[in-house]
Amino acid sequence: MTNLTPGFTQFFSGTELQNMASLYHPGWVSHGVVVSTAPELAIVIEALFLNKILSPALIEQMLSPAHVLGKYPVFDKLAYGLGLFIDLDSCYGKVSGHTGEGPGYSVAAFHFPNLVGSRITIATIANQDKPDRGLMIAYRTVQFLVDYGCL
Repeated sequence: MTNLTPGFTQFFSGTELQNMASLYHPGWVSHGVVVSTAPELAIVIEALFLNKILSPALIEQMLSPAHVLGKYPVFDKLAYGLGLFIDLDSCYGKVSGHTGEGPGYSVAAFHFPNLVGSRITIATIANQDKPDRGLMIAYRTVQFLVDYGCL
């Protein structure tokens, strides 16, 4: 557990922030927690959408919504495909990826096929668990890139 970046949570105490790295190792079970770095996660998500991991036919199946859930804080029309969250009505094309959370961490990795004419993959890892924190950071980053003409 000494290789983990400190992740802070109130999960175990209920009130004060504790470094969960000494209390809980997220690698013991996969329930939405990624034991990785943001650059590694971005590389995997980008490779997925460049068809370097799965065939285009399988990616298309993953991007076919199994459930349409509707409006969600940053999604215009949130849907869920085979292992992917999908924003069906995004102005950036069919945005897709996933989030993960667990004690001490919040993660998001999303592929934007048309972010002001560019294909962009963004991965964020926050070391404090708050619902959708990684997701909100990813989308704020996108908004910053668009607003300030960084692309």
